[in-house]
Amino acid sequence: MTALTDLVKIGARTTSNFFEVLLKSYKEAACANAPSGGVLQRFLGATLGLKAQNPLSVQEAFSILGLSQKETSEEKILQRAKELFKINNPRNGGSPYLQSKILTAQQVLMKNKHENENENEKEKEKEKEK
Repeated sequence: MTALTDLVKIGARTTSNFFEVLLKSYKEAACANAPSGGVLQRFLGATLGLKAQNPLSVQEAFSILGLSQKETSEEKILQRAKELFKINNPRNGGSPYLQSKILTAQQVLMKNKHENENENEKEKEKEKEK
């Protein structure tokens, strides 16, 4: 009888450890794949206490696209991302991973550009009020 009890305890412990690892892996994967500001992120934040982090810094995004900070026009960002995306087409021996990094870099730079434009507009409005 004690052997059976020991076996059940070991099985329960192993199952518990398995589910802990599974839950941790799920949380990490869900957090990594959560779109910023999306429904999934809000759900995960509310239920699991997770917050998606920005996948790239602005500096990394410039580096990936091979642009300098002076070259921040929307046209230049979009043009360069399109060129690199085409070069890295898997049909031509390119990498889908690199394509995803290129798209992420484009999104980060476009978001940063729009945020900077909004801040500049707010500053101009404050100056007009004075």
